[in-house]
Amino acid sequence: DARKTPSTPIMRIPLKPEYAKSKIKAQRIAKRLKYTTLEDIVSQVGFDLRKNAIIFKFDEKAMKAEGATLRDVKNMLKLLKRKSNLTEKSLTVYAEADEDLEKLKDKILSMKVKGIKRIRRTLLRYENGEYVILTEGSNLKEVIQLPEVDHRSVWTNNIHEIAAVLGIEAARAAIIRELKHVLEEQGLDVDIRHLMILADMMTLSGVVKQVGRHGVVRLKSSPLARAAFEISVQTLLDAAIRGETDWLKGNVERILIGKEIKIGTGMVSLMMMYPGVADGSGKSEKSEK
Repeated sequence: DARKTPSTPIMRIPLKPEYAKSKIKAQRIAKRLKYTTLEDIVSQVGFDLRKNAIIFKFDEKAMKAEGATLRDVKNMLKLLKRKSNLTEKSLTVYAEADEDLEKLKDKILSMKVKGIKRIRRTLLRYENGEYVILTEGSNLKEVIQLPEVDHRSVWTNNIHEIAAVLGIEAARAAIIRELKHVLEEQGLDVDIRHLMILADMMTLSGVVKQVGRHGVVRLKSSPLARAAFEISVQTLLDAAIRGETDWLKGNVERILIGKEIKIGTGMVSLMMMYPGVADGSGKSEKSEK
C-alpha cells in the first residue's frame, strides 16, 4: 500500500571492516545509534521552589545500558539555553522568572541526549564473521552519514525514505526486492518480470504510489478504467462533473462496454477491397473495361 511509514520500520546496518570485526566497537556504535532522551536515564525528578529550579537524579544503570555520558548531557544543555548545574549524579536546571516548572520539566525530559531520531532500539547480530546492527525504526539519511557505517550496504524497508535519499530508481529496485522476498517466504514462484512491471507502475510518476484508487489507478486517464477498480458510482459522478471524455483506448474500458480489444486480430483496423471479390464474380475492373 506504499504507506509513508511502515508499521514496523527496520534497518540492517553493516559496518566497515575495522568495526565489523570487533564486538566492542560494534556495540559502542549500536548504542550511539539508539535515540535516547533525558527521561530514559533519569530515575527521579524534584523541584526546588525556593531557587525556582528542577532537579534530575541520574540512573547510573540506565546510563550505562544506554551508553549515555555526561558529555552527551552537556551537549543537550547547550540547546536548552538555561542556567544549570551538572554533577555526576544529578542535573539542576534553573527556570526563568514566572516560568511554568511542569512544562519546563516535560520539555527537558523529552530532549535528545544522544542517538538518531526514530531509531528506537538496536540489536547486534553476528553474520558471516562480521557484526551487523539491526534497528527498530528507520532514518536512512542520517545513518549513511556515519563514518563507521558501510553506506553502500545499508538496507531499510521504508521505501519512501529510499526514494527521498537515493532516488526513485533505488526505490523501484527496493520494491522488486521486497516483493520477491515476501513471495519466496510464502513458497510462491512468480516471474520477476511481473514484479518489475508492478514496480514500474508504482514509480512511473517519479514518486512512490500505492496500488489502489489513490495511487496507480488514479493515474489512469480513462474514467471507466478508474471506475472498474473501486467506488464505481462516485468515480463516474466525479468524471461527469468534470466533463471528462473516455476515448476507449485501453483494454479495460473496451471490455466494459463490449468492444473488441486492440490485441491480436483486434489490432487490425484497415480494410482492403479487391475488385471482384466482394460480389463473387472474380472479375477485375480492368477485364470489365
